[in-house]
Amino acid sequence: MGGGIDVQEKAASARKNTSDFDPRRQEDLVTSLSAPPHSQVVQPTTSPKMDQKAIALVLSINEGTADIHGIGVDVCKDVPVHDITPTRMYQFCEAIAADIFHSAGIQKHEAEDCFNAIAELINNTRLLGCSKFERYEGMSFLRQNLSKVMRFQAETEKIICPPAHTMGCIIAAIAYRKLQPAHEGFFQENEDLVKVFGELNGIQWLSVTIEVWAKVRGCAFTIELDENSEKPVAEIRKVDGNSRWVVTTRKPDINRYEGILRNALCPAVQNSGLTVPKLESGDSPIPSVEPNDTSNEPCPLSDDDKIEDNVITLRDYTRQVKSLGKRLSTPDRAIVKRLRREILKKPEQLEQQDQEVGFDDRLRYSLKNNTNHGVKEAITEAGLPQGYFGSYTHYKDVWKTCLQNHVAIPNSLRVLVDHHCTPSQVFHLTELEKDHLAEMEKEVYV
Repeated sequence: MGGGIDVQEKAASARKNTSDFDPRRQEDLVTSLSAPPHSQVVQPTTSPKMDQKAIALVLSINEGTADIHGIGVDVCKDVPVHDITPTRMYQFCEAIAADIFHSAGIQKHEAEDCFNAIAELINNTRLLGCSKFERYEGMSFLRQNLSKVMRFQAETEKIICPPAHTMGCIIAAIAYRKLQPAHEGFFQENEDLVKVFGELNGIQWLSVTIEVWAKVRGCAFTIELDENSEKPVAEIRKVDGNSRWVVTTRKPDINRYEGILRNALCPAVQNSGLTVPKLESGDSPIPSVEPNDTSNEPCPLSDDDKIEDNVITLRDYTRQVKSLGKRLSTPDRAIVKRLRREILKKPEQLEQQDQEVGFDDRLRYSLKNNTNHGVKEAITEAGLPQGYFGSYTHYKDVWKTCLQNHVAIPNSLRVLVDHHCTPSQVFHLTELEKDHLAEMEKEVYV
């Protein structure tokens, strides 16, 4: 009889112990009850608040509703990744890759192989499985890849760009998971990482790496700047006696990851007092600039000593000012006319004014009717280079002139931009318009 009571007490105790398991996970419950004590999964000890966030994150990923911008260690430090289904986790990594593509102004179908490579690498590095940089499973890949980049740069003393999937890996870790090192020595141990993405701002070439992935794949390549290049062109050339990929491109638009990576990598080194490797010749930091901005580009048009360096841009600017000024009221029109006279105060430019008036009228009419052929003829008769027509430089100048004169962007100009410009360039022009409208709203409220 005493033995029977003892058995009942043990059974009651066992039933009480099972209440600690999550009833929503029936499979885990059965496994835990049937497995011996040494094989049972030990749940991480976290605060109730953090544990609820982890559970909510896992559920949202499994349901396909997770916010990719809400996975930082500041939101959820310890994520039970074993509770996330592999298919849903891969789809979540694809969502991160899609956001990276969107920030670069490129659609998935334009570089699908590159998209898949980035998503697969993010998935394979178990992005949510760690809370510190040292434990990130992508670090060994990054060290190996960036070591090759730095050796390549030391040999050539040229701008060297890492491949797209390498950029996607570091972006996912810093911009989305927001990983930080556990100790300051991390940056000294990973000088190549700090050098490429911190000092040299290598992430500015993100859109270029995506566009040329179909050719270069996972190879680092040399950047050859050409501001007249409409799209990046990759080809194999002899560089210092070795066959290397060389990509001819203009400097791309600024992307939002540049500031994020610099803030995460550069300030930490400065605050820690660590010695940063000295920059060698040809190895200076590369600031991001808007397309067509070069070191010898003229200053604003009011600086007379710099205007002569770019006559075509000046002529185009004055034509657009005159054309748009015709739509203004009489007082404003007088201001525009006086401004144009100040710009064209040089004698050789005044002699061309009569010729420009007729050309300006034809160009404005052709743009309004979206007749590309008529615009080409007008440019030919005015003596402008054919390469200027239909170029991003041309469209950007006209676009900016409209904004500066508070004139709505014509639909015909939008059609031409959509037809002739890359998605990245269209995105940049749209952002310029949004920023201008935002500034106008601020002025109204003030």
